[in-house]
Amino acid sequence: MMKMIKLLVIFFMLCSLNSYAAQTIKWKNIPLKVNLQVGKERIIQVDDNVVIGVPASIKPYLKSESAQGYIYLTALKEFPKTRFKLRLKSNNEIILIDLTSTTEVRDLPNLEIEVPSLLAGEERYSSSSTNVMGNVTPIQLTRFAARSFYGPDRLMKNNPLIRMQRIKKSDLSTLFTGTSSNVFSATAVAVFKAGKMHLTAIKLVNKTPVKQVINHLDINADFQFSTSQMTQVNQKNVAGDTTMLYLITDKPLSGSLYNQPKKLVTKGAKNGTIQSNS
Repeated sequence: MMKMIKLLVIFFMLCSLNSYAAQTIKWKNIPLKVNLQVGKERIIQVDDNVVIGVPASIKPYLKSESAQGYIYLTALKEFPKTRFKLRLKSNNEIILIDLTSTTEVRDLPNLEIEVPSLLAGEERYSSSSTNVMGNVTPIQLTRFAARSFYGPDRLMKNNPLIRMQRIKKSDLSTLFTGTSSNVFSATAVAVFKAGKMHLTAIKLVNKTPVKQVINHLDINADFQFSTSQMTQVNQKNVAGDTTMLYLITDKPLSGSLYNQPKKLVTKGAKNGTIQSNS
């Protein structure tokens, strides 16, 4: 039954998220070749938080952002082949990328970098987690949820400490307040529970004719952590107008939503994740 629920969720998500299909490339200590089309964002996914090292020579020509293992690259102008580095935060491993850009129109898929050292670490965790009663961190829970929607099946590892739950019907029309009010349509599509943490995966669709940045401070709920698959979404009815919001609460989302707008006070924000004490 749980497998059927997961397949149904993925089916409905793929109807609107097929633009995020990614090509997998493997890191073998040989610089990876990545091409950009000028003016078009390309996304690179790594299963770890990363630090981007962009050479000064192309900084004026490249827009780069990083959040939760996703690197968003947009070439502003053409530039010659340039090598830059990604440093994995978990083990400080360096990945080399030879980046080029062109004005030629190309259908370039997003990329997923498979790093053997990270896969080995996941296998060790998976084999030991059934014997060692540990706690799932918010990052681990979020990554588990994200992979269930965006990751290839081979990267999905069962974790006995995380389980899916039935979605309780909730009115999410006031999920965002402030400047984000009435900007997105929000639909809860899955719930994952680990310990006392409830992670609700919420599909956001931009309702406006302009590109929108997701402002986590406008979330009208009592939450501990929040992150989104994309930092911003395109205007409605354009590829990229949909993304996923992952909201971690200490009780089901239906009991964490505020009836009235309440100002959120942040303790800190890092890599797209916001922790709130409200």
